[in-house]
Amino acid sequence: MRATTTNLLVLTIAACANNADPAIPYDEVAQTLASDVATPAGGDVTALADAVVIAHGGMPAGFTTTSLGIVSGTHDDGICYMYKVICYGSDEKLLATCGETTTRAIAITVWAAPGMRHEGLWTLRGIDTHQSWATGTTWSLYESVLANKEATVLLDLDRLVVIGGTMTANIEIDDVRLTADIVFERIDRARIQIDDRGYWLDPTTGDFSIATQLY
Repeated sequence: MRATTTNLLVLTIAACANNADPAIPYDEVAQTLASDVATPAGGDVTALADAVVIAHGGMPAGFTTTSLGIVSGTHDDGICYMYKVICYGSDEKLLATCGETTTRAIAITVWAAPGMRHEGLWTLRGIDTHQSWATGTTWSLYESVLANKEATVLLDLDRLVVIGGTMTANIEIDDVRLTADIVFERIDRARIQIDDRGYWLDPTTGDFSIATQLY
């Protein structure tokens, strides 16, 4: 099964609305989280990769920038992305422009499609090396579903992929509150844990499955 950016959570809420005793939609929540982080589906990983490109003085393919330094555009997924990246040098002084001398960057990320909107605030350190630790907070809104994630992830700057780290997501679905943990074990494997439910995700392909055994 492949993670998608469809409104799985919203569909679940609609299905549960007529049920007096709705079951917690663990599988749908996990798959939506998977689509939030998997590279083919856009989301946090794609936004971070774009932010790194901009911090290095580049521009994601097909994107444009304004006189205020707001970068925007779309990828093949059809999602609209918008970024503001502020760069600092080795002396921690603000740089006039991002480029080869960037060592740290603060990135404001926004990406949206009909029925959903995501925002993030990230700090990326070690931009001038081959790996960068990114720490940040993101907020996601799927109509009546609200989620926020606290993340610390390790980026491979040569391949623009996540190779380690964790995310913790707090999710509100009507009166139901859930906490999910996402652990990036290697480039092609992350595990998602919600209560006693476990899931596997390949962040590079979006392949998603329910785990029969996590450890």
